[in-house]
Amino acid sequence: MAELHRLCMGCMRDFDANLRVCPFCGDDAAAPQHAPYLPKKTVLLGRYLVGKLIRLEADSAIYIGQDLQSGETVDLREFLPVQLVQRAQGETQLQIRVDSEALFRQAMGSFESLWRAIMGLKDCSALPQVRDILFCNETVYAVTKHLDAITLSAYIEPGKRLNFPSANKSFRGVILALEQLHGISVIHGSIAPSNLFVGADGKLHLDGFTIPQTKTSKTLLSSEPAGGFAPLERYDDRIRIGAFTDVYSVAACMLFSMTGEAPPNASERVMQDQLQIPLRVAETLPGYAADALTAALQVYPQRRIRTMEQFLNALTPAEPRGTPPVAARAQHVVVPAPPKPIPVTNVPDAAPKKEDSKESESDKKQKKETSMFALACKVFFSVLLVGCLLFSVLYATVFYSRFRIPFLDSAFSILTFLPLNEGQQQEDTTTAPIETAKQPDRTFEVPDFTSLRYRDIMNNRTFNENFTLHFTFEESKDVKQDSIIRQSIEAGKRVEKGT
Repeated sequence: MAELHRLCMGCMRDFDANLRVCPFCGDDAAAPQHAPYLPKKTVLLGRYLVGKLIRLEADSAIYIGQDLQSGETVDLREFLPVQLVQRAQGETQLQIRVDSEALFRQAMGSFESLWRAIMGLKDCSALPQVRDILFCNETVYAVTKHLDAITLSAYIEPGKRLNFPSANKSFRGVILALEQLHGISVIHGSIAPSNLFVGADGKLHLDGFTIPQTKTSKTLLSSEPAGGFAPLERYDDRIRIGAFTDVYSVAACMLFSMTGEAPPNASERVMQDQLQIPLRVAETLPGYAADALTAALQVYPQRRIRTMEQFLNALTPAEPRGTPPVAARAQHVVVPAPPKPIPVTNVPDAAPKKEDSKESESDKKQKKETSMFALACKVFFSVLLVGCLLFSVLYATVFYSRFRIPFLDSAFSILTFLPLNEGQQQEDTTTAPIETAKQPDRTFEVPDFTSLRYRDIMNNRTFNENFTLHFTFEESKDVKQDSIIRQSIEAGKRVEKGT
């Protein structure tokens, strides 16, 4: 391990201490790191050395660093929502802005949960390899293995565009990693060429993970969708995000790697859902690949490939139907000879009577007319039934977004599995055991908040609709962490809405 004064803060390599500019990365050793970012050579908990700021995310700042115990180069991800905090030049402690304490604590919990979830997926080389999670400076840090890589957007140049077999092979690891993430209910939601990295090993790696609060316009932490790589649900909070959100973004990035161009913005494709793949690329794509990309890049989520598993299957060619094996062709089927007919003798010819023949023809005619009428009725009702079902399916899946028919929307609203109702479904939230009851006089009973936890109150829609909640955080030896110590209005009192 190099001495600190001989260690470049831009690349963590040992170089001549008499030089000002690193010969490896060009970092100026005398250049300061401006607030609100950590000063260079800060040491976290006596173990992790902080170097140069290398990247910013919507919720964090990422510095190159070194594990002083092992000498390994790492990335230090500091939870740093600049909308909620501030830091003086040269200082390390964060200062939370006035009235931002509650949102900051909630978002910090989401940051820790996200990186602990990724930390649990140790076999996914396409994801950041989390080494440690630590708390200091009034915030939380995720320590990940440093990756020498360039972004996919920098890698894809006119002479470096990928053909479909190369793109399909490169993205396979990312798709499999996302399938595992979706299995533990983690949605990336912001995949773009700027957070896909081509490593020195030639493999594709995914980064750019941020907390869920950055993917909605309802909070101060919201981030801008990534141009042509973000699906429609990133522009419209009424449509929930899901695994299909990442399917769209990965397919858009795959198409970018082959064309060098971003697809049109999803918000601009609402009126024209057709996606035109450039002819020079379309001519080189197998039929199944073109179908897979087209299905994954559908504007409306209900028409799109739903999961990473389905997308991977769509990108895999079907097994060709060959001739049967030689052993199977060599088998012979022995058909038993039919039994000999038994001769019939001394049976007189029975000529039908003329009257019976006439009755038979009349009956046949009547039966034929009856059967024709019955067949016509069956066909009519079958066509009517199929027509009703077809119209119902088309309206619930396609036409509902263009035509609003109130009584049909009401009729279909009970069928929550239909795409018609996907945008209306909300993610499960933790509810508290006590909720206020709405009274005709528009007053509400104050619950006993001291029996609840902070996160339960924050996630309870009824509490947030009926009351204006303010929190003050303080230490206590008697009350369990994340629990309410006291409340300003006693439990059981009735107050006006918004109190």
